[in-house]
Amino acid sequence: MDMYFTAIVAHQDPETCEFLSNLLTERMWGVTGIATTGQEAIDAVFRNKADIVFLDPELRDQKGTYVAQQLATLFPHTESVLVLADSTHPSWAFEIDAVDYIVKPFERERLHKSLYKIECYLFGKRADPRFVSSFIGIRNNNEIEFIDQRDIVLISSEKRVTKIYLHSPERRRVIKVSESLCSFEKRLHATSFFRTHRSYLINLRYLHKIYPSGQTYIATFKGLQEIAYVSKNKIGTLYKMVNIG
Repeated sequence: MDMYFTAIVAHQDPETCEFLSNLLTERMWGVTGIATTGQEAIDAVFRNKADIVFLDPELRDQKGTYVAQQLATLFPHTESVLVLADSTHPSWAFEIDAVDYIVKPFERERLHKSLYKIECYLFGKRADPRFVSSFIGIRNNNEIEFIDQRDIVLISSEKRVTKIYLHSPERRRVIKVSESLCSFEKRLHATSFFRTHRSYLINLRYLHKIYPSGQTYIATFKGLQEIAYVSKNKIGTLYKMVNIG
């Protein structure tokens, strides 16, 4: 199978990280990050994006269940594979919606079989038209530009002009269109995007800070100076979406 996939290895044991990284590289995977804590894992996916995170359920700072939930909320296109210490893994490990599980001590033949199964899953995911919907068409003047939803940080609307703020690997830019915010809200993935205000639609994976300002709230974003307002009646829902009680 010649398809190229990317992975991040998140495990508290550096030797395990090195072993898995080498094995993945042998299979022509791109290892885009290594993490030993939950926060490092989340930051690595944010910076580099990945098809799969190989996740230790017992990371140094956070339980793997919490990290997996965060990843599923912020990066719905990134899957998880659990890296278990032994066959007596904790029962809560199965609360994670993982593609597969690999168990120590590692046996190369068994690992290669597991990785082949994971690759087949990812191959099917890429080939299935239902997953192609991560790209949306944006009508700009007389052209239609296809944009990865994961690159959209924020969409704002003012005086019948809608601005799409992008943070792609190539460059940051803003696209101005006439399509309404309501239309974008219907077309974008509901698990990633949230309408915080009548004039703002935000991508949760780029959310940096939320703080009160008078009778409303302000949201800031990673890698973007532009802010978004959060209506008072939306703040509770937003907190729930990012797992704040």
